[in-house]
Amino acid sequence: MIPVRKLRLLATAAAGLAGLSLAGAAHAAPSRDGQAALDAFAAHLGYRYAVLDNRAAPNAFSSERDLSLPDAALPQGWSLYFGMVNAVKAMDSDAFDIAHVNGDLYRLTPKPGAALRPGQTYAIRLTAEGHYYSRFHALPNAYIAADGLQPRVIAATKPVYDPATKMEDLPFVAPMTDAAKLEVASPQDQTRWLTPQRAFAENASHQADAAAPDIIVLPTPVSARHLAGAALDLGRGVNLSLSGLTRADVAAALRDGGWRESAHGVPLSLSVTGQGAPDSYSLKAEGGRIAIEAADAAGAFYALESLAQQAAFEHQRLKPLEIEDAPRFGFRGLHLDLARNFESKAQILKIIAVMGQEKLNKLHLHLGDDEGWRLAIPGLPELTEIGAARCHDLAENHCLLPELGSGPQNTGGVNGYLTRDDYIEILQAAKARHIEVIPSFDMPGHSRAAIRSMEARARRLIAAGQPEAAAGGEELPVPAAF
Repeated sequence: MIPVRKLRLLATAAAGLAGLSLAGAAHAAPSRDGQAALDAFAAHLGYRYAVLDNRAAPNAFSSERDLSLPDAALPQGWSLYFGMVNAVKAMDSDAFDIAHVNGDLYRLTPKPGAALRPGQTYAIRLTAEGHYYSRFHALPNAYIAADGLQPRVIAATKPVYDPATKMEDLPFVAPMTDAAKLEVASPQDQTRWLTPQRAFAENASHQADAAAPDIIVLPTPVSARHLAGAALDLGRGVNLSLSGLTRADVAAALRDGGWRESAHGVPLSLSVTGQGAPDSYSLKAEGGRIAIEAADAAGAFYALESLAQQAAFEHQRLKPLEIEDAPRFGFRGLHLDLARNFESKAQILKIIAVMGQEKLNKLHLHLGDDEGWRLAIPGLPELTEIGAARCHDLAENHCLLPELGSGPQNTGGVNGYLTRDDYIEILQAAKARHIEVIPSFDMPGHSRAAIRSMEARARRLIAAGQPEAAAGGEELPVPAAF
Protein backbone atom coordinates (compact mmCIF):
# COMPACT_ATOMS: atom_id res chain seq x y z
CA MET A 1 0.00 0.00 0.00
CA ILE A 2 1.30 3.49 -0.87
CA PRO A 3 0.93 5.78 2.17
CA VAL A 4 -1.38 8.67 1.19
CA ARG A 5 0.39 11.10 3.52
CA LYS A 6 3.70 10.58 1.71
CA LEU A 7 2.13 11.20 -1.66
CA ARG A 8 0.42 14.33 -0.29
CA LEU A 9 3.80 15.62 0.86
CA LEU A 10 5.17 15.04 -2.63
CA ALA A 11 2.24 16.92 -4.12
CA THR A 12 2.75 19.82 -1.68
CA ALA A 13 6.41 20.10 -2.68
CA ALA A 14 5.41 19.92 -6.32
CA ALA A 15 3.03 22.87 -6.03
CA GLY A 16 5.92 25.18 -5.23
CA LEU A 17 7.61 24.17 -8.47
CA ALA A 18 4.51 24.37 -10.63
CA GLY A 19 5.77 27.43 -12.49
CA LEU A 20 8.57 25.53 -14.22
CA SER A 21 8.74 25.98 -17.99
CA LEU A 22 7.07 23.26 -20.03
CA ALA A 23 9.63 23.66 -22.81
CA GLY A 24 11.72 20.51 -23.21
CA ALA A 25 14.39 19.96 -25.81
CA ALA A 26 12.68 16.77 -27.01
CA HIS A 27 9.48 18.67 -27.78
CA ALA A 28 10.72 21.70 -29.72
CA ALA A 29 9.96 22.00 -33.43
CA PRO A 30 13.08 20.91 -35.36
CA SER A 31 14.82 22.80 -38.16
CA ARG A 32 14.98 20.56 -41.23
CA ASP A 33 18.55 21.47 -42.25
CA GLY A 34 19.81 21.47 -38.66
CA GLN A 35 18.16 18.13 -37.98
CA ALA A 36 19.75 16.57 -41.05
CA ALA A 37 23.18 17.79 -39.94
CA LEU A 38 22.69 16.43 -36.42
CA ASP A 39 21.41 13.08 -37.75
CA ALA A 40 24.45 12.72 -40.02
CA PHE A 41 26.79 13.73 -37.20
CA ALA A 42 25.38 11.09 -34.82
CA ALA A 43 25.45 8.46 -37.58
CA HIS A 44 29.12 8.97 -38.47
CA LEU A 45 30.80 10.19 -35.27
CA GLY A 46 33.58 7.82 -34.21
CA TYR A 47 33.45 6.90 -30.53
CA ARG A 48 35.89 4.76 -28.55
CA TYR A 49 36.07 4.19 -24.80
CA ALA A 50 39.09 2.68 -23.05
CA VAL A 51 39.86 1.98 -19.39
CA LEU A 52 43.49 2.93 -18.78
CA ASP A 53 44.46 2.40 -15.15
CA ASN A 54 42.68 1.13 -12.02
CA ARG A 55 45.36 2.74 -9.86
CA ALA A 56 45.25 6.26 -11.26
CA ALA A 57 44.57 7.67 -7.76
CA PRO A 58 43.31 6.37 -4.41
CA ASN A 59 39.95 4.69 -5.07
CA ALA A 60 39.88 5.96 -8.64
CA PHE A 61 40.52 4.82 -12.20
CA SER A 62 41.37 6.65 -15.40
CA SER A 63 39.71 6.24 -18.78
CA GLU A 64 39.70 7.88 -22.18
CA ARG A 65 37.02 8.70 -24.71
CA ASP A 66 38.19 9.31 -28.27
CA LEU A 67 35.79 11.28 -30.46
CA SER A 68 36.55 11.13 -34.20
CA LEU A 69 34.58 13.89 -35.89
CA PRO A 70 33.09 13.15 -39.32
CA ASP A 71 34.70 14.85 -42.29
CA ALA A 72 31.66 17.10 -42.84
CA ALA A 73 30.08 20.26 -41.48
CA LEU A 74 29.29 20.02 -37.76
CA PRO A 75 25.81 20.83 -36.38
CA GLN A 76 25.38 24.08 -34.47
CA GLY A 77 25.18 24.20 -30.68
CA TRP A 78 25.54 20.45 -30.13
CA SER A 79 26.22 18.60 -26.89
CA LEU A 80 27.12 14.98 -26.27
CA TYR A 81 25.37 13.11 -23.44
CA PHE A 82 26.76 9.87 -22.01
CA GLY A 83 26.13 7.65 -19.01
CA MET A 84 28.76 6.76 -16.42
CA VAL A 85 27.86 5.13 -13.12
CA ASN A 86 31.16 6.13 -11.49
CA ALA A 87 31.23 9.77 -10.37
CA VAL A 88 33.67 11.80 -12.47
CA LYS A 89 36.35 13.51 -10.36
CA ALA A 90 38.44 15.23 -13.04
CA MET A 91 38.67 15.69 -16.81
CA ASP A 92 41.58 16.56 -19.07
CA SER A 93 40.59 17.95 -22.47
CA ASP A 94 41.64 20.98 -24.49
CA ALA A 95 38.47 20.90 -26.56
CA PHE A 96 35.56 19.97 -24.25
CA ASP A 97 33.93 20.91 -20.95
CA ILE A 98 32.01 18.42 -18.83
CA ALA A 99 28.93 18.88 -16.63
CA HIS A 100 27.04 16.44 -14.42
CA VAL A 101 23.36 16.53 -15.44
CA ASN A 102 21.74 14.03 -13.08
CA GLY A 103 22.30 10.51 -11.81
CA ASP A 104 24.75 8.82 -14.18
CA LEU A 105 24.12 11.30 -17.03
CA TYR A 106 26.95 13.66 -18.09
CA ARG A 107 27.18 16.30 -20.83
CA LEU A 108 30.19 17.18 -22.98
CA THR A 109 30.13 20.54 -24.78
CA PRO A 110 32.80 22.16 -26.99
CA LYS A 111 34.74 24.79 -25.06
CA PRO A 112 34.00 28.39 -26.04
CA GLY A 113 36.34 29.32 -28.82
CA ALA A 114 37.43 25.73 -29.46
CA ALA A 115 38.01 25.34 -33.19
CA LEU A 116 36.86 21.75 -33.70
CA ARG A 117 37.89 20.47 -37.09
CA PRO A 118 36.01 17.84 -39.10
CA GLY A 119 37.99 14.65 -39.58
CA GLN A 120 40.03 15.12 -36.39
CA THR A 121 40.10 12.88 -33.30
CA TYR A 122 39.91 14.39 -29.83
CA ALA A 123 40.89 12.53 -26.66
CA ILE A 124 39.01 13.16 -23.41
CA ARG A 125 40.73 11.80 -20.28
CA LEU A 126 38.51 11.19 -17.23
CA THR A 127 39.32 10.19 -13.66
CA ALA A 128 36.38 8.66 -11.82
CA GLU A 129 35.63 7.08 -8.46
CA GLY A 130 35.99 3.35 -7.90
CA HIS A 131 37.45 0.71 -10.19
CA TYR A 132 36.53 -0.81 -13.52
CA TYR A 133 37.07 -4.53 -14.07
CA SER A 134 34.72 -5.35 -16.95
CA ARG A 135 34.04 -3.97 -20.43
CA PHE A 136 30.34 -4.41 -19.72
CA HIS A 137 30.44 -1.83 -16.95
CA ALA A 138 30.31 0.76 -19.76
CA LEU A 139 26.92 2.22 -20.68
CA PRO A 140 25.74 2.27 -24.31
CA ASN A 141 23.60 4.74 -26.28
CA ALA A 142 25.48 8.03 -25.87
CA TYR A 143 23.66 10.68 -27.87
CA ILE A 144 23.86 14.10 -29.51
CA ALA A 145 21.39 16.87 -28.74
CA ALA A 146 20.94 20.52 -29.69
CA ASP A 147 18.26 23.08 -28.85
CA GLY A 148 15.24 22.79 -31.11
CA LEU A 149 16.32 19.46 -32.61
CA GLN A 150 15.46 15.85 -31.95
CA PRO A 151 18.32 14.07 -30.14
CA ARG A 152 19.95 11.10 -31.82
CA VAL A 153 21.88 8.11 -30.45
CA ILE A 154 25.48 7.94 -31.66
CA ALA A 155 25.43 4.89 -33.92
CA ALA A 156 28.88 3.75 -32.78
CA THR A 157 27.66 3.42 -29.17
CA LYS A 158 24.72 1.12 -29.85
CA PRO A 159 25.03 -2.42 -28.48
CA VAL A 160 25.16 -5.32 -30.93
CA TYR A 161 23.99 -8.90 -30.41
CA ASP A 162 25.63 -12.12 -31.50
CA PRO A 163 23.14 -13.88 -33.81
CA ALA A 164 24.00 -17.32 -32.43
CA THR A 165 24.19 -16.67 -28.68
CA LYS A 166 22.06 -13.47 -28.47
CA MET A 167 24.74 -12.13 -26.14
CA GLU A 168 25.26 -8.37 -26.08
CA ASP A 169 28.54 -6.75 -27.06
CA LEU A 170 29.74 -3.14 -26.90
CA PRO A 171 32.08 -2.67 -29.88
CA PHE A 172 32.99 0.89 -28.85
CA VAL A 173 34.67 -0.38 -25.64
CA ALA A 174 38.33 -1.23 -26.11
CA PRO A 175 39.61 -4.65 -24.97
CA MET A 176 40.95 -4.73 -21.42
CA THR A 177 44.33 -6.45 -21.72
CA ASP A 178 46.86 -4.53 -19.60
CA ALA A 179 46.74 -6.71 -16.48
CA ALA A 180 49.48 -4.74 -14.73
CA LYS A 181 47.28 -1.64 -14.64
CA LEU A 182 43.81 -3.13 -14.64
CA GLU A 183 43.69 -6.29 -12.56
CA VAL A 184 44.14 -4.86 -9.04
CA ALA A 185 43.37 -1.63 -7.23
CA SER A 186 46.63 -1.76 -5.27
CA PRO A 187 49.62 -4.09 -4.90
CA GLN A 188 48.04 -5.45 -1.71
CA ASP A 189 44.73 -6.30 -3.41
CA GLN A 190 44.14 -10.07 -3.23
CA THR A 191 41.15 -9.99 -5.61
CA ARG A 192 42.41 -11.05 -9.01
CA TRP A 193 40.87 -9.95 -12.27
CA LEU A 194 39.26 -13.06 -13.75
CA THR A 195 40.32 -12.88 -17.37
CA PRO A 196 38.95 -15.48 -19.84
CA GLN A 197 42.34 -17.21 -19.79
CA ARG A 198 42.32 -17.49 -15.99
CA ALA A 199 38.72 -18.68 -15.95
CA PHE A 200 39.60 -21.43 -18.44
CA ALA A 201 42.63 -22.49 -16.40
CA GLU A 202 40.63 -22.60 -13.16
CA ASN A 203 37.84 -24.66 -14.69
CA ALA A 204 40.29 -27.03 -16.38
CA SER A 205 41.91 -27.73 -13.01
CA HIS A 206 38.70 -29.31 -11.73
CA GLN A 207 38.38 -32.91 -12.84
CA ALA A 208 34.84 -33.63 -13.99
CA ASP A 209 33.27 -37.00 -13.25
CA ALA A 210 33.68 -39.07 -16.40
CA ALA A 211 30.38 -40.84 -15.83
CA ALA A 212 27.12 -39.05 -16.62
CA PRO A 213 25.17 -38.21 -13.46
CA ASP A 214 22.39 -40.63 -12.59
CA ILE A 215 20.12 -38.01 -11.02
CA ILE A 216 19.88 -34.42 -12.25
CA VAL A 217 17.27 -32.94 -9.89
CA LEU A 218 17.94 -29.28 -9.07
CA PRO A 219 18.73 -28.12 -6.46
CA THR A 220 20.57 -31.28 -5.40
CA PRO A 221 18.30 -33.23 -3.02
CA VAL A 222 19.34 -34.16 0.50
CA SER A 223 19.50 -37.76 -0.71
CA ALA A 224 18.63 -39.51 -3.94
CA ARG A 225 19.35 -42.94 -5.40
CA HIS A 226 18.17 -45.32 -8.06
CA LEU A 227 16.50 -48.58 -7.07
CA ALA A 228 16.40 -51.97 -8.73
CA GLY A 229 13.55 -52.92 -11.02
CA ALA A 230 11.87 -52.13 -14.30
CA ALA A 231 11.55 -48.57 -15.62
CA LEU A 232 8.22 -46.74 -15.35
CA ASP A 233 6.75 -45.68 -18.68
CA LEU A 234 5.61 -42.11 -18.03
CA GLY A 235 4.97 -41.61 -21.73
CA ARG A 236 1.51 -43.12 -21.17
CA GLY A 237 0.75 -40.42 -18.58
CA VAL A 238 -0.01 -40.58 -14.86
CA ASN A 239 -3.12 -41.47 -12.90
CA LEU A 240 -3.07 -38.84 -10.14
CA SER A 241 -4.65 -39.20 -6.70
CA LEU A 242 -4.51 -36.46 -4.03
CA SER A 243 -4.78 -36.57 -0.26
CA GLY A 244 -4.56 -33.58 2.10
CA LEU A 245 -4.24 -30.97 -0.65
CA THR A 246 -6.22 -29.52 -3.54
CA ARG A 247 -5.55 -29.67 -7.22
CA ALA A 248 -4.88 -25.92 -7.22
CA ASP A 249 -1.87 -26.55 -4.96
CA VAL A 250 -0.06 -28.46 -7.71
CA ALA A 251 -1.83 -27.40 -10.92
CA ALA A 252 1.09 -25.17 -11.99
CA ALA A 253 3.59 -28.01 -11.45
CA LEU A 254 1.45 -30.34 -13.55
CA ARG A 255 1.19 -27.75 -16.28
CA ASP A 256 4.83 -26.59 -16.22
CA GLY A 257 6.08 -30.19 -16.14
CA GLY A 258 3.98 -31.16 -19.14
CA TRP A 259 2.27 -34.00 -17.27
CA ARG A 260 -0.45 -35.87 -19.17
CA GLU A 261 -3.12 -37.42 -16.98
CA SER A 262 -4.75 -40.69 -17.99
CA ALA A 263 -6.78 -43.37 -16.25
CA HIS A 264 -4.33 -45.86 -17.78
CA GLY A 265 -1.22 -43.93 -16.71
CA VAL A 266 1.32 -44.77 -14.02
CA PRO A 267 -0.41 -44.46 -10.60
CA LEU A 268 0.88 -41.33 -8.84
CA SER A 269 -0.29 -40.73 -5.27
CA LEU A 270 0.39 -37.33 -3.72
CA SER A 271 -0.22 -36.87 0.01
CA VAL A 272 0.33 -33.99 2.45
CA THR A 273 0.98 -35.39 5.92
CA GLY A 274 1.84 -32.28 7.94
CA GLN A 275 4.95 -34.09 9.18
CA GLY A 276 8.54 -32.99 8.66
CA ALA A 277 10.31 -29.72 7.86
CA PRO A 278 8.47 -27.04 5.84
CA ASP A 279 8.61 -27.63 2.08
CA SER A 280 10.06 -31.14 2.50
CA TYR A 281 9.00 -34.29 0.67
CA SER A 282 9.85 -37.93 0.05
CA LEU A 283 9.39 -39.61 -3.32
CA LYS A 284 9.51 -43.29 -4.20
CA ALA A 285 9.04 -44.67 -7.70
CA GLU A 286 9.15 -48.44 -8.04
CA GLY A 287 6.93 -51.41 -8.76
CA GLY A 288 5.09 -49.56 -11.49
CA ARG A 289 3.81 -46.74 -9.25
CA ILE A 290 4.97 -43.44 -7.69
CA ALA A 291 4.23 -42.35 -4.13
CA ILE A 292 4.95 -38.84 -2.83
CA GLU A 293 4.52 -37.72 0.78
CA ALA A 294 5.05 -34.05 1.60
CA ALA A 295 5.03 -31.93 4.74
CA ASP A 296 2.86 -29.29 3.07
CA ALA A 297 1.46 -28.20 -0.28
CA ALA A 298 4.71 -26.47 -1.27
CA GLY A 299 6.62 -29.71 -0.65
CA ALA A 300 4.18 -31.59 -2.87
CA PHE A 301 4.66 -28.98 -5.59
CA TYR A 302 8.46 -29.31 -5.37
CA ALA A 303 8.25 -33.10 -5.51
CA LEU A 304 6.38 -32.93 -8.82
CA GLU A 305 8.96 -30.49 -10.19
CA SER A 306 11.78 -32.86 -9.18
CA LEU A 307 9.97 -35.79 -10.76
CA ALA A 308 9.46 -33.85 -13.99
CA GLN A 309 13.17 -32.97 -14.17
CA GLN A 310 14.31 -36.56 -13.77
CA ALA A 311 11.63 -37.92 -16.11
CA ALA A 312 12.67 -35.48 -18.84
CA PHE A 313 16.32 -36.50 -18.38
CA GLU A 314 15.38 -40.17 -18.78
CA HIS A 315 13.06 -39.50 -21.76
CA GLN A 316 9.97 -40.51 -19.77
CA ARG A 317 11.40 -44.01 -19.07
CA LEU A 318 11.95 -43.42 -15.36
CA LYS A 319 14.25 -45.82 -13.54
CA PRO A 320 13.05 -46.76 -10.06
CA LEU A 321 14.00 -43.89 -7.79
CA GLU A 322 13.96 -42.72 -4.17
CA ILE A 323 14.39 -39.08 -3.09
CA GLU A 324 14.36 -37.40 0.33
CA ASP A 325 14.53 -33.65 0.18
CA ALA A 326 14.11 -30.49 2.28
CA PRO A 327 15.30 -26.92 1.61
CA ARG A 328 18.55 -25.83 3.17
CA PHE A 329 17.29 -22.22 3.40
CA GLY A 330 13.86 -20.95 4.35
CA PHE A 331 14.25 -17.79 2.26
CA ARG A 332 15.13 -18.70 -1.33
CA GLY A 333 14.76 -15.45 -3.19
CA LEU A 334 15.25 -13.59 -6.45
CA HIS A 335 15.38 -9.79 -6.80
CA LEU A 336 14.10 -8.05 -9.95
CA ASP A 337 14.92 -4.33 -10.03
CA LEU A 338 12.15 -3.20 -12.38
CA ALA A 339 12.62 0.43 -11.38
CA ARG A 340 16.02 0.61 -13.02
CA ASN A 341 15.69 -2.13 -15.65
CA PHE A 342 12.09 -2.79 -16.58
CA GLU A 343 10.87 -6.24 -17.57
CA SER A 344 7.50 -6.93 -19.16
CA LYS A 345 4.73 -8.93 -17.55
CA ALA A 346 5.39 -11.75 -20.03
CA GLN A 347 9.05 -11.94 -19.02
CA ILE A 348 8.21 -11.85 -15.30
CA LEU A 349 5.76 -14.73 -15.77
CA LYS A 350 8.52 -16.75 -17.49
CA ILE A 351 10.85 -16.01 -14.58
CA ILE A 352 8.21 -17.10 -12.06
CA ALA A 353 7.77 -20.41 -13.89
CA VAL A 354 11.53 -21.06 -13.73
CA MET A 355 11.58 -20.03 -10.06
CA GLY A 356 9.00 -22.72 -9.36
CA GLN A 357 11.11 -25.32 -11.15
CA GLU A 358 14.18 -24.32 -9.13
CA LYS A 359 12.15 -24.25 -5.87
CA LEU A 360 12.66 -20.55 -5.11
CA ASN A 361 9.98 -19.09 -2.85
CA LYS A 362 10.48 -15.29 -2.66
CA LEU A 363 10.26 -12.75 -5.50
CA HIS A 364 11.37 -9.25 -4.55
CA LEU A 365 9.95 -6.78 -7.10
CA HIS A 366 11.56 -3.34 -6.78
CA LEU A 367 8.94 -1.06 -8.32
CA GLY A 368 9.94 2.50 -7.40
CA ASP A 369 13.28 4.29 -7.32
CA ASP A 370 15.03 7.36 -8.79
CA GLU A 371 15.15 5.76 -12.24
CA GLY A 372 11.51 4.73 -12.57
CA TRP A 373 8.05 4.06 -11.13
CA ARG A 374 6.64 0.80 -12.47
CA LEU A 375 3.19 0.16 -10.98
CA ALA A 376 0.11 1.99 -12.22
CA ILE A 377 -2.15 3.46 -9.52
CA PRO A 378 -5.60 4.51 -10.73
CA GLY A 379 -6.15 8.15 -9.80
CA LEU A 380 -2.42 8.97 -10.00
CA PRO A 381 -1.71 8.49 -13.72
CA GLU A 382 1.37 10.76 -13.72
CA LEU A 383 3.31 8.19 -11.71
CA THR A 384 3.53 6.02 -14.81
CA GLU A 385 2.94 8.61 -17.55
CA ILE A 386 6.04 10.50 -16.40
CA GLY A 387 7.82 8.18 -13.98
CA ALA A 388 7.87 5.10 -16.21
CA ALA A 389 9.46 6.77 -19.25
CA ARG A 390 12.93 8.10 -20.04
CA CYS A 391 13.77 10.60 -22.76
CA HIS A 392 15.81 13.74 -23.38
CA ASP A 393 13.70 16.33 -21.57
CA LEU A 394 16.00 18.50 -19.47
CA ALA A 395 13.08 19.93 -17.47
CA GLU A 396 11.68 16.40 -16.89
CA ASN A 397 8.16 17.65 -17.58
CA HIS A 398 7.24 14.76 -19.88
CA CYS A 399 9.62 11.98 -18.82
CA LEU A 400 12.66 11.26 -16.70
CA LEU A 401 16.14 11.94 -18.04
CA PRO A 402 17.94 8.96 -19.59
CA GLU A 403 19.73 6.70 -17.13
CA LEU A 404 21.79 3.52 -17.44
CA GLY A 405 22.35 3.92 -21.17
CA SER A 406 18.65 4.05 -22.04
CA GLY A 407 19.01 6.64 -24.82
CA PRO A 408 17.08 9.86 -25.53
CA GLN A 409 13.89 8.50 -27.10
CA ASN A 410 10.85 7.35 -25.15
CA THR A 411 11.09 3.91 -26.71
CA GLY A 412 12.62 0.54 -25.93
CA GLY A 413 12.42 -1.97 -23.15
CA VAL A 414 13.55 0.39 -20.38
CA ASN A 415 10.23 2.25 -20.63
CA GLY A 416 7.05 0.71 -19.31
CA TYR A 417 5.04 -0.27 -16.26
CA LEU A 418 2.72 -2.91 -14.87
CA THR A 419 -1.00 -2.24 -14.89
CA ARG A 420 -3.19 -3.24 -11.98
CA ASP A 421 -4.34 -6.31 -13.94
CA ASP A 422 -0.71 -7.17 -14.83
CA TYR A 423 0.25 -7.12 -11.17
CA ILE A 424 -2.70 -9.26 -10.13
CA GLU A 425 -1.78 -11.82 -12.80
CA ILE A 426 1.81 -11.87 -11.49
CA LEU A 427 0.55 -12.44 -7.93
CA GLN A 428 -1.68 -15.28 -9.10
CA ALA A 429 1.13 -16.97 -11.05
CA ALA A 430 3.46 -16.67 -8.06
CA LYS A 431 0.87 -18.00 -5.59
CA ALA A 432 0.27 -21.02 -7.84
CA ARG A 433 3.98 -21.86 -7.45
CA HIS A 434 4.15 -21.13 -3.71
CA ILE A 435 6.15 -17.93 -4.26
CA GLU A 436 5.64 -14.84 -2.10
CA VAL A 437 5.91 -11.53 -3.99
CA ILE A 438 7.62 -8.79 -1.98
CA PRO A 439 6.98 -5.35 -3.55
CA SER A 440 9.20 -2.39 -2.63
CA PHE A 441 9.09 1.35 -3.30
CA ASP A 442 12.11 3.37 -2.19
CA MET A 443 10.75 6.22 -0.01
CA PRO A 444 11.52 8.87 1.13
CA GLY A 445 15.00 8.55 -0.38
CA HIS A 446 15.56 7.60 -4.02
CA SER A 447 12.12 8.97 -4.96
CA ARG A 448 13.02 11.14 -7.94
CA ALA A 449 10.62 9.35 -10.28
CA ALA A 450 7.72 9.83 -7.84
CA ILE A 451 8.62 13.46 -7.11
CA ARG A 452 8.89 14.45 -10.78
CA SER A 453 5.59 12.69 -11.45
CA MET A 454 3.85 14.49 -8.59
CA GLU A 455 5.24 17.82 -9.77
CA ALA A 456 3.60 17.13 -13.14
CA ARG A 457 0.37 16.27 -11.33
CA ALA A 458 0.50 19.56 -9.42
CA ARG A 459 0.91 21.54 -12.64
CA ARG A 460 -2.04 19.74 -14.22
CA LEU A 461 -4.30 20.42 -11.25
CA ILE A 462 -3.30 24.09 -11.06
CA ALA A 463 -4.00 24.49 -14.78
CA ALA A 464 -7.41 22.89 -14.16
CA GLY A 465 -8.20 25.42 -11.41
CA GLN A 466 -7.58 23.02 -8.50
CA PRO A 467 -4.66 24.58 -6.58
CA GLU A 468 -5.88 23.15 -3.28
CA ALA A 469 -5.70 19.61 -4.61
CA ALA A 470 -2.28 20.38 -6.12
CA ALA A 471 -1.02 21.49 -2.71
CA GLY A 472 -2.17 18.27 -1.08
CA GLY A 473 -5.19 19.83 0.61
CA GLU A 474 -7.46 17.01 -0.47
CA GLU A 475 -7.17 13.27 -0.06
CA LEU A 476 -5.57 11.63 -3.08
CA PRO A 477 -7.77 9.08 -4.84
CA VAL A 478 -5.82 5.94 -4.01
CA PRO A 479 -8.02 2.85 -4.51
CA ALA A 480 -8.55 0.55 -1.54
CA ALA A 481 -7.09 -2.32 -3.58
CA PHE A 482 -3.67 -0.70 -3.23
